Amino acid sequence: MEKYLCEICGKKHDIYYGLGAMEPDYILRLSDEERTKRVEKVGLLLLIDKTFLIVKGTIFIEIKDISKWFSFKVWVRIEIKDF
Repeated sequence: MEKYLCEICGKKHDIYYGLGAMEPDYILRLSDEERTKRVEKVGLLLLIDKTFLIVKGTIFIEIKDISKWFSFKVWVRIEIKDF
């Protein structure tokens, strides 16, 4: 893993090029029973209460001067009427 020298503390730290995302709190708060009743997996999408979808995506941000990308994993809510 690449490291950088911190100008504040003088120590070397790991460089991370991305952040992951657990399932949204909305899903995590559901009991196993509720999840079974209310959440349906449709390919890579999760259909919630047959009213909206959530999908995990990635946002890439270019890091200038080093030609690398930083990525954020994000969850997006899509209303059925907009799908």
